[in-house]
Amino acid sequence: MSAEALAGAKLLKVEVWDWDMGPQSDDFIGAATFELPDLQAMLAAGQHRLDLPSLLLADPKAKAGSKSRGSIEGSYSLLERPGGPARYGGDVGEI
Repeated sequence: MSAEALAGAKLLKVEVWDWDMGPQSDDFIGAATFELPDLQAMLAAGQHRLDLPSLLLADPKAKAGSKSRGSIEGSYSLLERPGGPARYGGDVGEI
């Protein structure tokens, strides 16, 4: 994704799904929303990587006692290509 497309982004919502190979239905595990810093300022300061805090995955449609469905954590990197715009990459893991 280009830096211009995310220039004003303040939040990053991540949804985690269990994608089934067969005709079974896919299962929504949960979602988490990360607050983003000023990405343009990060690039200007030479900072290209930021760790994301661990957040609980939640399913708002789940019953009250089972809304939490694990956690998600990771990092993202602001990548620049020679002669091209900055691009965003990420590594999210550990459910």
